[in-house]
This record gives sequence, C-alpha cells and structure tokens, in this order.
Amino acid sequence: MRMNKKIKILLPIIILISIFSLLSLNLLNSKVNRYKSISSLEIQIHLATNLSKLIDEIQLERGLSIGFVMSKGQEFEKRLKLERINTNKKINEIILFLKNNNLNTEYKIIQNFININDINKIRALVNSFDLNENQTLEYYTSINTNLLNVIINISKLSDEKDISQNIIAYIN
Repeated sequence: MRMNKKIKILLPIIILISIFSLLSLNLLNSKVNRYKSISSLEIQIHLATNLSKLIDEIQLERGLSIGFVMSKGQEFEKRLKLERINTNKKINEIILFLKNNNLNTEYKIIQNFININDINKIRALVNSFDLNENQTLEYYTSINTNLLNVIINISKLSDEKDISQNIIAYIN
C-alpha cells in the first residue's frame, strides 16, 4: 500500500519531468537548426557580396571593351588592360572563397559563368576587333545576368524572410 502511494506521487512528477525534457530538447534542436541556417546564410551573403563586386568589375570591363572596339583601339587600351586585371582579381577571389568554404556545387555553377578561359577568348576577340560592340555587349551582359541569377537563387535559399527580401531589394 505504501509503495502504491509513492508510485502515485512519483508518476506525475516523472511524467512532468519527461514532458519538460522533451520540450527542452525540441527547443534546443530548433535553436541549433536556426544557428546552422544563419551560419550557412552568412557564407551565402558573403558570396552574393563578392559576386556583386565582380558584376561591377565586369560592367566596367564591358564599357571599356565597347569603347575600345568602337574606337578601333585608339582609346581605352590602358584602362581596359587595368580593368581586366581587376576583373581577374575578383574572379580569383570568388574562386578562392568558394574553395575555402567547400561550396563545390556553387563553384561549378559559377565557373560556367566566369570561366577565365572563355573570358580570355572573348578578350582576344575584342583585342583583334573580331567582335563588334553589340556582340561584346551581349557577351558581358550575359555573364552579369547569370551572376545576378545566382544572387537571386542565394536569396531564395534563406529561411529568414527579411534577409531574403533585403538581398532581392539590393539586386533591384
């Protein structure tokens, strides 16, 4: 009889402790998942920022390349050479960032858009005036469009709605 009273008293306490423990574990799991999401998002935001800087460099190179082609090489040669160096630096920074953060899938996607060998071929065609200004514009614009699409896709990966909206607003 005495044992029965102890069980009656302890059983509700054990149930309450169990429920409290489960709720605590659930809350902890939720916080850990949010931390992982934000950590991943931080890397993606750095990538989006670096891509944005590359887009700026490509836009500058695009404008100088068109000016160079239109002037038949009489203008913009020195500035274009310097800008190509700046563009290459940004490309290399992004590649290094992707490798350092084990973003292999993103690396493969972005590499398709900013393949340095392809860019060098286009640059050679610009240098030899084998591309007109419209073809030059189209090539560089397609790179920028693709990079902007990568940034848009990064914004869609976020579970944080405010951050996603801010990234999209930044792009627009």
